[in-house]
Amino acid sequence: MYIIGVDIGGTNVKVGLINDKIVDKIVSPTNTFDLVKQVTSLIENIITKNNIDKAQVKGVGIGCPGIVENGVVVESVNLQLKNVPLKDIIEKELGMPVVVRNDGDMAVLGEYFCSEDKVDSMILLTIGTGVGGGIIINNKLYESGRGYSELGHTTLIHNGKDCNCGRKGCLEQYVSYKALLNMARDKYADTIDYNDLSAEMIYERYKRGESVAKKIIDEYTDYLADGVLNFCNIFRPKKIVIGGGISYVPEIIKIVKDKCYTLKYGYKNSDKVDIVPAVLKNEAGIMGAKAIFSGV
Repeated sequence: MYIIGVDIGGTNVKVGLINDKIVDKIVSPTNTFDLVKQVTSLIENIITKNNIDKAQVKGVGIGCPGIVENGVVVESVNLQLKNVPLKDIIEKELGMPVVVRNDGDMAVLGEYFCSEDKVDSMILLTIGTGVGGGIIINNKLYESGRGYSELGHTTLIHNGKDCNCGRKGCLEQYVSYKALLNMARDKYADTIDYNDLSAEMIYERYKRGESVAKKIIDEYTDYLADGVLNFCNIFRPKKIVIGGGISYVPEIIKIVKDKCYTLKYGYKNSDKVDIVPAVLKNEAGIMGAKAIFSGV
């Protein structure tokens, strides 16, 4: 039996066909104008491409940013969705069991389920177009009264940058992958094409001692370390895992880890938290579907 995992992001929609591991994947730029049709088509495409029958699919797990309750996307500001019964629509279209959850919850379940180094408490931060995340406490997904956590919309800077959620100074506006690239665009001004910017390129310039890249990495990792320390002090997890685009540059995460260790988590003798790149990189959200349909 197969499982299909769908990770809806602000930039791309990723669909993976899972057996024991991901055996095939389709990535497509997010179409916010007709997102439901896009997701349905991508699922059908991956089934057809791999010549399998729908009866061979145990279920479809979909991770979507924003407020998700009982399979309904109540609101996703980055995707311009409101009160969309995503589970019911896609189940009706495909005739297969569908589970829809917040993308951060799906990703942390995937990372936890697939990790060989399991701990009983961990936080995953997914750093992409926005910042999502999920929390495992006592080997269980932490769910608030409405079933999701919005780690990216905690305040980092009072009266800071405007956020899509309607607040100001949210963590997302300072440590998302998009925020890193915007920071680089501002500091490089017109000397580099924005489309050529990437975390890898900035870090390579940082390693060579370039002053502009050093300012970007120093500022970005200061923000991210402050955000990570806030979650350390609230939850006292054993591990914080950083996924999304930034996880492809583990050296940046190492800088954040070192800064957190220097700052001592607010107390001199606080236990150190392991701060590591996601094992699944950008595929944690897809693998969350395997966790869901395996009974985790």
